[in-house]
Amino acid sequence: MIEIRDMSKQFGSTTIFHNCNLTFEKHSLIGCIGPNGVGKTTFLSLLSGILKATMGEIRVFDQTINSTADAVGKVSFFLDEKILSQELTGKQHLEALPNLNPELVKEYVAYFSFSDALKKKVKKYSLGMRQLLLLIMTLSLDTEILLLDEVLNGLDPKNRKLAIRLLNKLKGNKLIFFSSHQLIDVTELSDKILIFTHQKNRRV
Repeated sequence: MIEIRDMSKQFGSTTIFHNCNLTFEKHSLIGCIGPNGVGKTTFLSLLSGILKATMGEIRVFDQTINSTADAVGKVSFFLDEKILSQELTGKQHLEALPNLNPELVKEYVAYFSFSDALKKKVKKYSLGMRQLLLLIMTLSLDTEILLLDEVLNGLDPKNRKLAIRLLNKLKGNKLIFFSSHQLIDVTELSDKILIFTHQKNRRV
């Protein structure tokens, strides 16, 4: 489903990844663990086409990913809450995305008991509420590959448990990448774990 061939990524003179070769198949959840700033988000951005590899190739369903256009319909990326508009309500955010599956939106809104929150502007949201809105948006795109960057960050214990239960269910027919700097999050969810470090020229 995803094949990484001799992939390297550099920013200027700084090497983030060097000569990575990895293959990932469906029906699994891949945990990405490591402290902040070691490349977890960069790795997920490469898989989504937001960033392009300096060398090598990333293939999703046998198609090379060079940009986000190549990943549309195949990959959904849980992005930072900063992409949300402060003056729009949660409902308006969901209505603004044409590719969302409306039945899944209803299902996930009900699952997280989020209907009342949809009436409020995002500027009134806590971090956990913003995370839930983004998670509902991401999952409702209904792609076979999910890239979830720090998705549990800010969730209260109840919603954290609900999110973990849902992801465990979804991995039955999807490929999910899940990043965190908390070891307990990754070990609780993952079938396989990728460890990211500060080591220069590291190979993942």
